[in-house]
Amino acid sequence: CIWARYSMVITPKNWNLFSVNIFVGATGIFQLIRIYRYRQSQKMLAVATSTDKESINEVSTPSQ
Repeated sequence: CIWARYSMVITPKNWNLFSVNIFVGATGIFQLIRIYRYRQSQKMLAVATSTDKESINEVSTPSQ
């Protein structure tokens, strides 16, 4: 968004550059959100998988 600020400081104001830079900034933020959500889902999947493996080990081992 630094370049969006720059596009408003220069003379004449470049509204096309401003709008493109805002769009690029929004796209970058959206990608960061996607990365965060993906990593969180992988953590939850790892926890669920380890819990399932423990449950299967408890069921499959015979008690004496």
